[in-house]
Amino acid sequence: MIKDLISKALSSEGAGLLEGMGLPSNKSEKALDLAKDSILGGLTDSFTSGNIGDITSAFSGGGSSSLITSITSKYGSSLISKLGVSDTMSKMISSAIIPMVFKFINNKEEAPTDSDEGVKDLLGDLVGDSVKEKLGGMLKDKFNF
Repeated sequence: MIKDLISKALSSEGAGLLEGMGLPSNKSEKALDLAKDSILGGLTDSFTSGNIGDITSAFSGGGSSSLITSITSKYGSSLISKLGVSDTMSKMISSAIIPMVFKFINNKEEAPTDSDEGVKDLLGDLVGDSVKEKLGGMLKDKFNF
């Protein structure tokens, strides 16, 4: 569910934000992919570390949680290193895109962001994928396949 909501937010609102900021169109799609990867990575790391409260706080609509700040910073660094945008442009883009995605999700009725249990349900597909990847890696090393 969370992956779909992130994709909806980025496709419906993210592309317009990037266009308005003057990012060349040949970099916009990659910038949106990096945003999705940054958000999913940050949420997965926080969830697997047991920081459900941080995630719930991030979806509270304020846009100023430590998790959002961390994801924004990592996304900005990715924009610089992978797309070659300037530091000023990366800060402008990351500080607009990442909070927008969290606000978008928080405003969706189908996204249960008002409790820890709701957040766990929302992120269920991330945990499943994360566990599968970890198990797959462990089994691959153990059985050489």
